[in-house]
Amino acid sequence: MIGIKRILIFICLTLCALGLRAQSVKWSVPPEYESLEQVTEKLYKVTTVKGVGLVTRDGKVVIEPEEVDKITIFSEGLAVAMKADKNKNYRLVGIVSEDGDLLVPPGEYYIGDYPFFSEGMFPVFNKKGAYGFLDKEGSLAVDCKYSAVHPFCQGYALVGLGKPSKNGSVSGDPLNSKDPVTYVDRNGVEISLDKSIGKITFGTSFYNDEAVVKTKSGSFATIGTNGQLVQLDVKPNLKFDWKYRLSDEKQPEGYQEPIVIDGPTTFQDNGKYGYIKGSRRILAAQFEDAHPFIDGYAVATVSSGATGILKLIDGEVTCSLERGSVAVAEKGKEGVAAVVTLPPEFKDDDINVRCFGEDHNSQFTLRGDGTTKRTAQYVLPSSKHNVEITCNGLVIYSGEFDALGGVGSITVAAATTANRANQNDEQPFVVTFTNTGKQDTKITVSISGANVSAKKATLTVKAGQKARISGTFLKVTKTEYRKITITYDDETVSKSLQVKPIFD
Repeated sequence: MIGIKRILIFICLTLCALGLRAQSVKWSVPPEYESLEQVTEKLYKVTTVKGVGLVTRDGKVVIEPEEVDKITIFSEGLAVAMKADKNKNYRLVGIVSEDGDLLVPPGEYYIGDYPFFSEGMFPVFNKKGAYGFLDKEGSLAVDCKYSAVHPFCQGYALVGLGKPSKNGSVSGDPLNSKDPVTYVDRNGVEISLDKSIGKITFGTSFYNDEAVVKTKSGSFATIGTNGQLVQLDVKPNLKFDWKYRLSDEKQPEGYQEPIVIDGPTTFQDNGKYGYIKGSRRILAAQFEDAHPFIDGYAVATVSSGATGILKLIDGEVTCSLERGSVAVAEKGKEGVAAVVTLPPEFKDDDINVRCFGEDHNSQFTLRGDGTTKRTAQYVLPSSKHNVEITCNGLVIYSGEFDALGGVGSITVAAATTANRANQNDEQPFVVTFTNTGKQDTKITVSISGANVSAKKATLTVKAGQKARISGTFLKVTKTEYRKITITYDDETVSKSLQVKPIFD
């Protein structure tokens, strides 16, 4: 499923607000990519045989995969897209914001050892191999005239004053280099070093407004951000990775943004993954791999191995049977209409309806005609059969029917029947069972919860009608939400209701 080290997952349970809301799912980004990785709240990095790219969670293509070879991680709200040339140098293609805005800097620039922004500055080199810095607007803020550069820290960056290489490469251990270096600010102004230090051949980044430098004579000294000497002949313990760079393929080791799972989670059935919320299945098991919903979106992989993005939408896909509405020529047979009700977001989409069982198999394509109710007509089978509805290859409904209508077509609602508790600190509630099927259904019901009068009953819910059972919250002494658990046959549903004391 999701292999993330030391991941922090906060599961937001909002049963009162979300548990009662009917939801369904459709593709936001069709499954056409080898892989999808969420890199910001709104952006996903995609991979194809042609390369990598970026798409928004709503399907807008920010960078086509064939345009770039690599995209860096986001630093200071920006990432960089690059493409390798024939010399295997990575040319800067564009700068991308976390919202998906793409900026293409004027000029031809290449990327070296530090593919990330530091204090609003991004190091690049030109065709001659000379380094400089771009700002967040893509303008050249520090001219390309240095043999090497390091990231900005506390307003300054270490730069090399040697001869630039043709391809921008920097080799060897800089601690033992003889080439002079210095520091520049964000405007490209070089720091004025204390004359007693002379030229320096190595320097660390500034920390607490101080940096350690190596003089041409081989001794070490500490300087301030004003270039003045703080201490001469220091003996620093220089144990560090001199490149000190972020990988362009993954987050720094040990770091992971918290993930907030606030929607349907996954379940597994016969080796396939689907989505469930509470006790209600949102999507039937149909995916090779699936991630939980985060902020209304989830990544899922279909049987072909292609990956896409699912979008959670309000409204439920339902199907009911209407008998006697279709005339059939075959003697002794009865016609039936499968009436499909869709959320508004499906009104322009084609849907495929498949009706199948032991003695029946028929399929229909219902064109997107701007309506949310469509009908498929067929001969009523003599035994139980299934109705499966797909849209753009996604199974959005799956239900079982018999010769009279839907099986297990009971919906549940709950509400308090008084605004406040009575003088005995008791507040009544009622649970309503609605039969949306075409046959009467008998159910065995039990209601339980903390400080709830337990209820058990057997109800007969007539086709198309409702049945109710009452209960009571006990010891209501403060305003709060109380949860009740409703079990009927093999189904379990939780509802949260607000209670209030008699005096508040």
